[in-house]
Amino acid sequence: MNRRTLLAVLFAAVCVAACSAPPAKPVPPAPSPAPDTRFVVGCPGGDVVCETATRFESRAAGLSARSAVPPGSGMVFLYSEADVRGFWMKGCLVALDIAYLRDDGTVVDVGRMEAPASGTDDDALPRFRSSEPVRIVFEVAAGEAAKLGVVRGVKLRLPNDVAARLADADP
Repeated sequence: MNRRTLLAVLFAAVCVAACSAPPAKPVPPAPSPAPDTRFVVGCPGGDVVCETATRFESRAAGLSARSAVPPGSGMVFLYSEADVRGFWMKGCLVALDIAYLRDDGTVVDVGRMEAPASGTDDDALPRFRSSEPVRIVFEVAAGEAAKLGVVRGVKLRLPNDVAARLADADP
């Protein structure tokens, strides 16, 4: 066998071996730490550590099916676009206080929403609507808003990254 033939045979063998070898598995990137999903709302009467709901699914679930919402805790619903918001209590087991906030934390509206009786038809559930377009909705257990000093016109303290969180939320 001459040198040229030998090189051609070796080249073909390398190609066959390379093509028949299983593909190399990519090395996965190191897991990044989970983003801080806590959202602390500073109220005149104390801070509230809130869960956040920024996606359609998490906002639809909200605080429903909870048997209690402990003092000092709540939920903040974030939207990327301002709109007149309307909330209802479908599936909720406990009464809640709700506050609609401007982006700067100013309370636009505050109200109490009662848990519906079991079996209440969806069409019979009252809706509590904001009086102006908002992107932030704050909920705590019933009676907590008053204890925390959450009243119309008061300005609540929001996290420094609220604008980024709003931009990242679903509309």
